[in-house]
Amino acid sequence: MFTKYSSRMLLCLFLLLSPLSALSQPDSRVVVASAGTSALTITADAPIFNRPDGDAIGTWYAGTPFTSNEESGPWLRITGYFPEGSWKAAPGIWWVHKEHVFQDIPQERSVEARTYEAVQLLYVRDEAGGETVLDTWEVGSRFTSNRQAGDWIRVTGYFPGDAWTPNRESWWVHRSGVRDITRPTVPLVPLKPGHSRYIVINKESFLLNVHEVDSRGQERIIYTALVGLGRDECMPREQGGNCYFTEPGEYAVRWKIYEPDGIEWCIPPSMEKEERYAADIAAGQRCFPGVLGNFALNIGKTYAIHGTRNLDSIGQRMSSGCIRTHNDVAEQLYKLMREGDRVVIQEGDS
Repeated sequence: MFTKYSSRMLLCLFLLLSPLSALSQPDSRVVVASAGTSALTITADAPIFNRPDGDAIGTWYAGTPFTSNEESGPWLRITGYFPEGSWKAAPGIWWVHKEHVFQDIPQERSVEARTYEAVQLLYVRDEAGGETVLDTWEVGSRFTSNRQAGDWIRVTGYFPGDAWTPNRESWWVHRSGVRDITRPTVPLVPLKPGHSRYIVINKESFLLNVHEVDSRGQERIIYTALVGLGRDECMPREQGGNCYFTEPGEYAVRWKIYEPDGIEWCIPPSMEKEERYAADIAAGQRCFPGVLGNFALNIGKTYAIHGTRNLDSIGQRMSSGCIRTHNDVAEQLYKLMREGDRVVIQEGDS
């Protein structure tokens, strides 16, 4: 339906567009696909642009009808409109974002769970294609979803304060304003029903063995690797006096870490007096992205089994207590072990 605002609004557009003859020239940067002519309607007050991702040149009010037979990604070119109820060809190059246009939206369906990040100011609406804006999210806002309807994504979880929180309200955002940041999945080594695995680390030989126990209680070593251990000494008092031991005992895989871009480690305040970090501290560098590889197993008591860039430390006592190994070994351990699996650190053969 043509609203009472349409004539006034279109007059404003004519005043804006008429002197700008450059707007009638095609933009060679825009990839346009032809489509069948469709009669569409603006669902909410919408900015009109001179090209996709270009400059806003006016505003159309909710309810304004128009026609289009060209699109470029999430953008529709306005090829005609209805001043005083009669169709007329658009006098310039006008584009509108699909987010503001009523279209037949497919039925909501379940999809694989994904994680998204806003790449522009994101309008959270009450339904797919809805007019009501519930909230606006800044660039960088993250959320999860396992429900979609066409180009609309339902927010099923989000991260207030960096902690994931489930969402049961009807919150929807348009796909064009987000990017998929879902981490690739890492396939695990299958474990037969009734079987279990555990790790034994021998401090004397620097060997890590993965044992698998079958349903009859029989076990065998299925994987062996060389590791580096804590230095088993205390630093001088003038360097903070911290003690770095890999203490024998019973531990368990508390959680597993996978960071595709690399696990970052930062020098904690308790270590900043140590001579080995003096140059880094003086240079203003406290954090080292990717220094621990991509995979790690947290086993409790500040200990983790992780990768390293310092390959010379493997087979040596040089760490601050953690168990270091080659990055490909850390990846294999990630695939073999489950959360809750036992980890035993022993002085020697028992």
